[in-house]
Amino acid sequence: STKVGTPGQGVGAVKVEDHPAKTYVCLGIQGGMESSLMKSGMEQLRAWLEEHKSEWVVDGEPRRLGYHGPMTPTSQRPWEMQIPIKPAKAK
Repeated sequence: STKVGTPGQGVGAVKVEDHPAKTYVCLGIQGGMESSLMKSGMEQLRAWLEEHKSEWVVDGEPRRLGYHGPMTPTSQRPWEMQIPIKPAKAK
């Protein structure tokens, strides 16, 4: 919620930012964040976008989000890849 407060300074290399709302096409993954999984996942998301190109277009850079604590075993770590999208212009 934007009413909770303002982004803080972060800790070390952590940067806290508030981003405007967007729409994303997402793919959830469980396991390590290996580059091979990232590449495969991005290929799946791009294939979905190609199938839906009359409806959606890319609206920014892809990102990866992790949702696990440092003590979570690698095989159980949930994360996702996201590509921001926006509606395709009507022709």
